[in-house]
Amino acid sequence: MKKKVYYEHDIHTGTSIGLEYEKYLHQSQSKYQNIEIIYSGKYGNAMYLDGCFMLSERNQDYYHDKCISLVPSSVKNILIIGGGDYAIASKLATQREN
Repeated sequence: MKKKVYYEHDIHTGTSIGLEYEKYLHQSQSKYQNIEIIYSGKYGNAMYLDGCFMLSERNQDYYHDKCISLVPSSVKNILIIGGGDYAIASKLATQREN
């Protein structure tokens, strides 16, 4: 069986990455970006925006933890723009309770 690979190529840096996947799950065009979801056995569901890899189920904790690490603990009010999966908001709320 031929493997399906989703490729992303950045013409500015000359780099390419590919992710083997089993199923192409979703594609839609919002007012601002093209949204694609694929399923990879190794990474779970993975999201691409405008053809660029954003995150997968396997690496989402790393992604969200890195975003949160940029916020000093002294900051009391935070505006999250985007954040459609609520993971950053949830992690910040849990972190601030402790």
